[in-house]
Amino acid sequence: MDILKEVIAAILVASGIMALYLWYSRTERLRSSDLGGSGIVLRSERFGLSGKPDVLLRRGHSYIPVEYKSYRSGGRPGDWDVAQLLAYCLLIEDATGHASGGRIVYTDGTFQIDWNRQSRDYIVGIINEMRSGRNAMTADRWKCKRCEFSSYCGR
Repeated sequence: MDILKEVIAAILVASGIMALYLWYSRTERLRSSDLGGSGIVLRSERFGLSGKPDVLLRRGHSYIPVEYKSYRSGGRPGDWDVAQLLAYCLLIEDATGHASGGRIVYTDGTFQIDWNRQSRDYIVGIINEMRSGRNAMTADRWKCKRCEFSSYCGR
């Protein structure tokens, strides 16, 4: 078994992805089957928020949400995709006392999203804005078809 690991490591070094392999090998994936349910739901009474990341990685005492998107990024992560991931980070911080960021995986690339004071203030601001009803309506009516808040704005 050790020889197999050495061969895999040699191949990965040659292909330039050894750092990813080392990170992944020390990371535990929490799957739905680990908890006997259909997914890991994060909840916060304090923020009145809940969500279910696609994958929740555990590395030591840290939890890292990962969101998979079935479309291209166009070179940068979408604002609402970032907000979704930051909401998961907020939920993790509320549950554990700290968060370290997460990843958004598109069909054309992966983006690391950091968790810091600025990103925390950003997502808390969005949550407060949504709760107040400000900027609830969009000029793009096609967005209303799949919007979970359409019942609040009257569209």
